[in-house]
Amino acid sequence: MATVKKRTWTSATGTKGEGWQVRYTDQFGKDRSKSFDRKKEAEEFAATVTIQVKQGLHVPNSQSATVREAAEVWLEAVRNGRNGRPPAEESTLGQYRSHIDNHIVPFLGGVRLTQLTTPQVAYFRDELLRNGRSRVMTRKILTSLKGMLNEAMTRGMIGANTALPVKIINSGREDSKVVIPSKAEVRALVSVLARWATGDFPAARNKAGLNRHKWFDLFIRTTISTGCRSSEIRGLPWAAFDAASGTVEIVQRADEKGDIGTPKSKAGYRTLYLPSELVRDLKAWQMLCPPGKLGLVFPNASGRVESLANIVNRWWGPLQREAGVVEVDPATGKKTARYGGMHVLRHFRASILIEAGADIKEVQKAMGHSSAHVTLDVYGHLFEDDDAIRRRKAMAEAANRAVSGG
Repeated sequence: MATVKKRTWTSATGTKGEGWQVRYTDQFGKDRSKSFDRKKEAEEFAATVTIQVKQGLHVPNSQSATVREAAEVWLEAVRNGRNGRPPAEESTLGQYRSHIDNHIVPFLGGVRLTQLTTPQVAYFRDELLRNGRSRVMTRKILTSLKGMLNEAMTRGMIGANTALPVKIINSGREDSKVVIPSKAEVRALVSVLARWATGDFPAARNKAGLNRHKWFDLFIRTTISTGCRSSEIRGLPWAAFDAASGTVEIVQRADEKGDIGTPKSKAGYRTLYLPSELVRDLKAWQMLCPPGKLGLVFPNASGRVESLANIVNRWWGPLQREAGVVEVDPATGKKTARYGGMHVLRHFRASILIEAGADIKEVQKAMGHSSAHVTLDVYGHLFEDDDAIRRRKAMAEAANRAVSGG
């Protein structure tokens, strides 16, 4: 049990001082002490250290790792597969490394874990926002910090995760909604794809070959029809395509390096239905598809996993520009593709499902989200039906009448 005692002293110059000392024995039987300026702080520490010692979780400041050191431990755990999960992909590790090197370490790297307090983490959050980080980015950085401290707890490096209480509340006014292409834009894209797939494409693209244009046509149409992630389409094997039932089964994905692995989560395993026209065209494509050991539906010309960067730069960008899905620089008149990545087609698919009356669980299953909470975070605003809007308007009018006396 920890004890708190008042200490007084007189300095060499004759100045008197006082403070508070906590004395305790740690879980290994070693006597320790810590001094504080205020009695309240000493009592709070005494209460905390008593519990930590009983649980065998106490780590003295002198033996505590820094946030920088804990970050490397966490990153290695994620790389190897933390808590029984599959090893993280290189793209995920890259994001975490960016969070550590560019945000967490510059602010908190030298702080010892045992001295990291909740107010410090709250100040860290506020500093990120003040220094230009978006709310979405700040939330991701905080999530990485919390994961890091959880790993430190698991390894006995600290007794509590002081970052857990610090949050960024979702704000409809400040958090941007997902960007979703319009139906007119998607129709324009599909129209250009249809021309390319039949050989009607610019001379500058002839060198790619007609089969590659058919490949891209089917790649995009399959993405639109299923809402799959690009990694799932790039890693889709012919063994997962069932023409008789008109389905594809998502059982694997290809990461940015081209390595085949499991879906992002257990929910990523799912069976999706395809339009009959797409089933017909995929059957025809199977006869033309470049062979390879991986047996992929959409491989590169050598039968291996196609590079995502190659798809975006050589195909997705030019497709948008030819379809008129562009942004125009008012100063130069230069046209650039409106959407950087193909993830917007996944959002488009979800919006169509919701418009057709699919409920949250149905959308969650189709998108392969790990939980309905994720689905609501991303697409919650799309579930606003006419009845809900009318009810809110009626409540607003009622409130107005109550105030105005009308």
